[in-house]
Amino acid sequence: MRGRSVIPSPAPPEAVLAAIRADGREWRESVVPPELREELRYRVEVRVKGNRFRLALPSRLEGPENVTLHGTVSPAPDGGSIVRTRFRSSSPTFWVVVAGAGALTLSANLAWGLFLLAAAALLGGLDAWRGSRLDEENDAVAAYLAERLRTAVVRAAEPGAGREVPTGRRHPVPRDNVLPERG
Repeated sequence: MRGRSVIPSPAPPEAVLAAIRADGREWRESVVPPELREELRYRVEVRVKGNRFRLALPSRLEGPENVTLHGTVSPAPDGGSIVRTRFRSSSPTFWVVVAGAGALTLSANLAWGLFLLAAAALLGGLDAWRGSRLDEENDAVAAYLAERLRTAVVRAAEPGAGREVPTGRRHPVPRDNVLPERG
């Protein structure tokens, strides 16, 4: 997955979205690679709304780059579905705040206001450019998110997949009702 990618699946869109949603219920931190756990990244956050989804692996450390995988699932013309994805880096919210500060400063000091607006535009553009260059070969978080997505898409095509049954539980419980030991 280089920046943007397309993943075909023989499963219908509903099954793919259900598999992505189910993957978000994985609560064991041991499934996250040790090098990412060292960055205090423990659990993938999954959000599914309509035909769109977002996967993120946030860190509890201050300052690390947050990489998210955004995508859509749509029906394929010949049956099945098409998953379109793209990586994003950080959040443009900071640059919107800087631009807002620049706009407010315009009335008091034209030069500083224009400087802040230009800085927000430039740095926000660089942030978007960086997000379009993210890939799983150069970023461990992107690689992990891409792998989790591929696993969910493959699982959606398995027999019996895509039939979600609400249980009211926050975390999956093994059939024998014994939680695995942490190790």
